[in-house]
Amino acid sequence: MTAEASAARPHPLPRSHPSSPWVVRSERLSAIEDGEAILTAARAQAESLREAATRDAASLHRQAQDAGLAEGAREAAALVGAAQAAIAVQREADAAEMLPLAFAIAHRILGAFDEDDRLHRAARAALDEHHNLAGLRLRVAPAAADVLRAALRAEGLTTVAVDADDGVGRDGCTLVHPRGRAAVGPIDQLREIMASQRIDGA
Repeated sequence: MTAEASAARPHPLPRSHPSSPWVVRSERLSAIEDGEAILTAARAQAESLREAATRDAASLHRQAQDAGLAEGAREAAALVGAAQAAIAVQREADAAEMLPLAFAIAHRILGAFDEDDRLHRAARAALDEHHNLAGLRLRVAPAAADVLRAALRAEGLTTVAVDADDGVGRDGCTLVHPRGRAAVGPIDQLREIMASQRIDGA
């Protein structure tokens, strides 16, 4: 081989790391002597890499979509949970606002009755919860004792004692029974109803 031919012959390309997919493998290039063949091989390798990159991109896109959907589901669940919590808070706020209003309305309705009449109604409501009236006593203000006692006797409730108690307010009434005692005046019963509604709505 002449010096001119040797100079014209391309020098072998340096070997690249064979594990890199983005570089044309030097083992192939070392066996190819024609420049056109090298270009063809390079183009084929580049096309193969583009196809692999396209497949990888599609796979990553699907994974991203799946991750996005999962994240979207988590965000939707969190949004629903937050909405439910907000609704619960709003209901509690509404109840907190409505209970005093209902109390005020009921108090005004009670105010439409005569004092003796509403005390009598409250006492009867409390007595109706007891099947056995034996031993029951009602303690009311001295000014209301005679009127309430007469009203109960007119209804045949002669076994219920009515005691005058200076410590009881004009609208108050204390029911004394074998298991203890309870405030059963009209306002007391209204407060109990409001309290039970607050507990039930919690």
